[in-house]
Amino acid sequence: MKKKVLNQLIAAVLVCGSILAVGMTAANAEVKTQTGMITENGKIYFYNGLGQKETGWINISGKWYYFNENGEMQKNTTLKINDKSFKFDENGIALDEDGTQVSDNVTDKSKEELNKYGAHIKIKYGKIYYCNDSDKETGWVRDVDGKIYYYNEKGEMQKSTTVKDLTGKEVKLNEKGVVVGEHGYDLVNGEEVTYDSSEAYKESHKQWKKIGNDWYYYFGDQGIKIVDSWQLDNGLYYHFDHDGKMQKSITVKSEKGNDCILNADGALTNKSTPDITFDDDKYEWKQVDGNWYHMNSDGDKEKGWIQDNGKWYYCNKDGVMQKNTTIIDHDIKYVLGTDGAWIK
Repeated sequence: MKKKVLNQLIAAVLVCGSILAVGMTAANAEVKTQTGMITENGKIYFYNGLGQKETGWINISGKWYYFNENGEMQKNTTLKINDKSFKFDENGIALDEDGTQVSDNVTDKSKEELNKYGAHIKIKYGKIYYCNDSDKETGWVRDVDGKIYYYNEKGEMQKSTTVKDLTGKEVKLNEKGVVVGEHGYDLVNGEEVTYDSSEAYKESHKQWKKIGNDWYYYFGDQGIKIVDSWQLDNGLYYHFDHDGKMQKSITVKSEKGNDCILNADGALTNKSTPDITFDDDKYEWKQVDGNWYHMNSDGDKEKGWIQDNGKWYYCNKDGVMQKNTTIIDHDIKYVLGTDGAWIK
């Protein structure tokens, strides 16, 4: 099923509760736009705020898990770590030799070191925040537009400075707090961008093609033409009409009816991201036999967590929206209100 995603945008992962990442070492240079627990080819990984795989110990809702040097969660095994043996059950939860769940800090990190990158995680307006014991935002944050920021252990956003990332490499933050690349430009979804929307820029990039006086954009290796949609390129958003022509020097309405101003180069200028529904098929809420579903015109139903108009909802395996109840997801309890929206 097609989910609410837009090319090159972060997929916000709904993770809540007490999560403490202490490995602080990326398993490799791969960068993911998703964050948190991710299952790939049957193996479970944990991606930190920089979109890199964590290794070592991670505490999730008071339970300890261990990720090996490749970032894979350890399950159904016994390991000797720092001269002590630990059992890991079928869910990857660490147990003492007597079979009881490990509760104490099993790392060699101090409380201050643990707080440096956040002892808790929370979701707010589509952003994932790490928080310290005082619930102040701390650690690395990837925003919905793909930019990365850093909050120190006091919860203060760092600006115009250099800090070390989770691998120990020094990275620069500009005057707005955004991580920049080696040439000083913002990193957006891991790529350095110049925000150049000129014709010279378009002519030098193969995804852009000019036919007559109009520009078109072709996405991916197969050269799929973008039509009737927004496209993020080099840190800027462009809108293409139903024929695929880039629109310019015009104001277009977003799906929510708000003005999106496009300049002479076609770039969106009055906001960083267009407030659109990030999906390929239009999904909307429909009531059938007393139950609410999030469906498209073909009758496809979304399942799991759904973000709509700033609120989170949950649909079960049959696509039925849950309401006025408590569900458990990844060992974390979520309370849903009478309208189905996540309360806490």
